[in-house]
Amino acid sequence: MEQVLPSVETPDDMLDFASALETIHTVTESGDESPSNRLLKQIRARTKNITDLKKVMKAIQILERLKGIRVTKAQEGSLIFYLQCTDMSGLGDLWFKYKNGELDNLLHSSLVSEETLQQLHAECISVKSTINIEDFRKALVYLLTTSSAKGDQHRSTDVQDEQMTSELALHTSVRPKDIQRLRAGSKLSTASIRSGASHESTRTTHSTGTSQSADTGYATASILSEDDRSSLKSAFKIRDDEDPQVNLNLLVAELNTPAVKRNKPQQFELYCQIGDLYRTKLHNLQSALQYYQNMLECSQELSDKSKQANAYSRLGVTYGLLDEQEKAFRYNMMALSFHDIRLERDTDICVAYKKLASSLAQSDQQASDAKTTYESALAVAMEIGNKTQQMDIYLELGDLHREQLHEPQKSHKYYTEMLALARDLGRKDKERQAYNRLGLACGDMQDYETALEWHQKDLNMSQESGDKTEQIAAHQNIADSYMTLGKLDLARSHYQSAKTIAMETANKTRQMDIYLKLGDLHRKQLHEPQESHKYYTEMLALARDLGRKDMESLAYNRLGLACEDMQDYEAALEWNKKYLKMSQESGEKTEQMTAKTNLGASYKALGKLDLARSHYQSAMTIAMETGNKTRQMDIYLELGDLHREQLHEPQESHMYYTEMLALARDLGRKDKENQAYNRLGLACWEMQDYEAALEWSKNFLKMCLESGDKTEQITAHQNIAATCMALGKLDLARSHYQSAMTIAMETGNKQKQEDIAMELANL
Repeated sequence: MEQVLPSVETPDDMLDFASALETIHTVTESGDESPSNRLLKQIRARTKNITDLKKVMKAIQILERLKGIRVTKAQEGSLIFYLQCTDMSGLGDLWFKYKNGELDNLLHSSLVSEETLQQLHAECISVKSTINIEDFRKALVYLLTTSSAKGDQHRSTDVQDEQMTSELALHTSVRPKDIQRLRAGSKLSTASIRSGASHESTRTTHSTGTSQSADTGYATASILSEDDRSSLKSAFKIRDDEDPQVNLNLLVAELNTPAVKRNKPQQFELYCQIGDLYRTKLHNLQSALQYYQNMLECSQELSDKSKQANAYSRLGVTYGLLDEQEKAFRYNMMALSFHDIRLERDTDICVAYKKLASSLAQSDQQASDAKTTYESALAVAMEIGNKTQQMDIYLELGDLHREQLHEPQKSHKYYTEMLALARDLGRKDKERQAYNRLGLACGDMQDYETALEWHQKDLNMSQESGDKTEQIAAHQNIADSYMTLGKLDLARSHYQSAKTIAMETANKTRQMDIYLKLGDLHRKQLHEPQESHKYYTEMLALARDLGRKDMESLAYNRLGLACEDMQDYEAALEWNKKYLKMSQESGEKTEQMTAKTNLGASYKALGKLDLARSHYQSAMTIAMETGNKTRQMDIYLELGDLHREQLHEPQESHMYYTEMLALARDLGRKDKENQAYNRLGLACWEMQDYEAALEWSKNFLKMCLESGDKTEQITAHQNIAATCMALGKLDLARSHYQSAMTIAMETGNKQKQEDIAMELANL
């Protein structure tokens, strides 16, 4: 403290000095060799004034607020804090604060002051913390494999190697933000302060996934191991293909019987099954949470750690689905802390990594961390030669890369490894699952022929095993593949086969899904809106019967689209109103945007232009609030077309198309950029700015040639020809009309040939 005294010059400095002195006195009471005392000794030489002292005190106070986290050492360079983790929840708190940026903010508030900014002549300084995922994994395994995680406070102090595995290095980089200007007159460099298209617009519709995973049953949380799953077998047998509401009624009735009320283990099993029904079948997450909480309380009364782990796992998964990631992470960490893992078993270390990876995978923001943790689990499984664990991890890695990281090629590699091991181990169930996943990966890679072959193998194996639910999924996936290949009769045939099995097994949920698929096929590919309307009506009836609000809302959406295709705009309007009402009740912002956009289109078709504009603008407001740039881009197109085609305000439409173009470029959407060029050309034409129209149309043609879209090329040549005519460049106009005619004849487009012939005649 002596070296700081000369810098104490004001009453405020004196107050800060007294506060720091109080903190140091509290720290020194813990003994000469306490971690905080050692830390103070290490940084004594660098603590030269009252400002330095304030920063150090504040940083230590913040870090020591985390339960079970102690600062044991600080190091020069990027300002590295070494933290010893002795508590599972404290480790979870630290990691979550790091991942969501809260730790950066905490450190910034303690390390950066107005005085610091003035000294560095900087307007803003950033603080970036880094914790290595490998350090975090080691700390987690340490806590899982020592008695400290189970509440034993009498751990031996002579196991130095184990103690070191609980230590995390927190690297803190402090530098001016690259995007901020340094104040005038300052010559300080960043490095010097481092310390360490068509004419038709399409409306976006809500759609379900086009592929069916072949996994069935009341899925437990992914954090659970196979042993955990086997412990959940219940005496109350229910059929997976039964109506979920029927199953729910049976389970609730069983729960309320006097015998079960006296039997806590049976209550636990029923709470679990009811919660799973609400989560996986009825999609009522709030009700699921209620039963999982009951499940947790029951397990606590039973003092059964395995059951508590299962309850915490389910709560974690459900909060993840509700996008409450902090709660999800905390519950998953609690689940991990209850698993009894022993250090001497390598298999258990592998399981620990898998559990951590499953926990991290619940959040898309932590998918990359989940990947590296699964890879660590895989390395352990390969080292000890556990092929079953390897096979399971390949599946998890494949799903992670396909569903969250959107890397189907990598997922294909992992599924291929899974398939080889399944065959080697004689695991027919896993072999069939690998076929299913390989088909889905190939579909995501747009290799539909190969996807079809894998799904055929999946179907063959599910027929051999007699599993009707898997046969339904396989038929649906085959139908999806045929639909993308343009083989619509075969697609319809397999959807019908799936529907037949679903009806035979009274599986109403699958029937509902297949009615949606058949409706979309008839509306979008076969252009039979009346037929699609019939399927959507069946879907709606089942959704109401099953209490599936999400699917009821989707049915309203589809019925509105079918009625619009049938040009029954009044009916379309009514369905879209129902769709909007349900999306507002659910609070789903994306669905509200779609509903308002569709209502705008219905009002536009009915000539109620003010109402159309109002609903488009309401949709735009939600898109901006949620930061959804793709929807903003689509709505700018709708507003531009409304102002140009119906309101005859080309200047206003030009403004909207310009906004659309900027977003298309920002998002890398070449198709939408092309469409914006087309629309800007049309707007300029109507503004009689023919030179500008010509330039936009040339850009439109250039992109059409790059994409190879022949229909768009015809349109672009026609637009350029019309603009050349307006400019009096008749030879160029004739040349472009002839180019358009050539493409129309090559592609057999009779309507375009007739249109161009009339335009040439007029020329």
